[in-house]
Parts: sequence; structure tokens; C-alpha cells
Amino acid sequence: MKTILLEQADYILPRYRNFLKKHGIDTIQQLFEEYPTRYENYKVKKLSEAKLEEPIVLEGSICSKVTIQYLKSKLSTVNFLLEVDGQVIKATLFNRVYLKNKLDYGTVIKANGKFLKNFNNFTISDLIICDEIDREIVPIYKNKDVGEAKYLEIMDKTFRRYGDIIEEFIPLNLLEKHNLISYKQTLKYLHNPNSLSQIDKAVNRLKYQELLTYQVSMKYLHYMRENT
Repeated sequence: MKTILLEQADYILPRYRNFLKKHGIDTIQQLFEEYPTRYENYKVKKLSEAKLEEPIVLEGSICSKVTIQYLKSKLSTVNFLLEVDGQVIKATLFNRVYLKNKLDYGTVIKANGKFLKNFNNFTISDLIICDEIDREIVPIYKNKDVGEAKYLEIMDKTFRRYGDIIEEFIPLNLLEKHNLISYKQTLKYLHNPNSLSQIDKAVNRLKYQELLTYQVSMKYLHYMRENT
């Protein structure tokens, strides 16, 4: 892949370029190769499928005022009512006060959490706002200076603009022999997966790629020792 500096990507605002550069990302290739550290699965289930103390992802609309309660110096809750599948439940989110300005009456969210005491009190561990992130599987990156939704937006635009210049460097016969996907598909599946199986395919490709690179480097070192 030819070197393309972040400055050439005019859709990335200067402040976001500075954040990325602080993490050692100066080129489009480095951005592509900044792989997610993990994934959050926001596959929505029906409220009727919920079981006490078992995690579940629900999609609903906030139908009350969002309030903050400070319990201790380092403990706070964000509280609101959530309409899910025609029913209203109480939702609580711990230590996420910064989300209050994004949550309002009518905001549609996907929330991962548990019913701990009864089916009227839903304790949320993580959530996404559907207007910001419309995905079932959400990549999580180590770069926390750029907001989650903005980072995903940057990655989507980068792939649409520069995806066609991603070069394959593993011979086709090896890809076919080991049933591996292309490098372009690998990057797409890592940054914008539609299923867990796509992530598995991308990870398998990266593992083989790492092994192949190691084997080639060892053979090269052996050759240099024998011929110098």
C-alpha cells in the first residue's frame, strides 16, 4: 500500500488527526492496522427473553427525564425510564455522568445489562445511542481521545475512500490452500464486522500472516548466514 498521510484525508478534522498522531498513527495504512482490542455484541433480544441476573441487550426509547444521583464521592448513577417492547422499565447506569448530555426524552438506545432484583429495574453496563452507532457488533479501540462514534465514522470513510488501494501480499495459491480471506476483506471484517464469524475469519488470516512473516524472516536470516 502506498504511503498516504492523514493530512491527505480531508474528512478527518485537524483535532482528530492530532489525537491519532499522538497514538503513533500518521498514515492511512497505520490507521487500517490499528485493530480493535475487543468487540461489544449488541444483538437485541426481546424483553420477554430476559432472565434475572443474566446479561441481555435491549433496545428502547427513553420516556422520562434523565436524572443524576451522587451516592458517594466516586459513585454516581444516571437514571431514566426506558420503554422496551411496549413496557416501561427503570434503567440505571453507574458512573457515566458524561452521558447525560447525550441522553434525553425520545433517545433510542441499545443497552447491555441485567435485571438484578426484579424485572422492573434494569442495570446497564454499556449502551450505544442508535442515532450515533447503528451496528450490532461494535469494535472497541484503545484510542480513547476520539469518541467511539467518531472513530467508527472515520474508519468507515477511510475504507470507502482508500479500500481499493489495499494490496494483497500473500500469494493466491496460499490463500486458497488455507481457506483464507484477502487482506482487504480482513480489514473490512475487523473494523466493520456483520457477524462474529467474520471476526473469526479475519483473526485466522492475521494469525497465518504473522506465522508466514516469521517463517520467511527465519529463512532469510538462514540464507544470509550461509551466503555471507
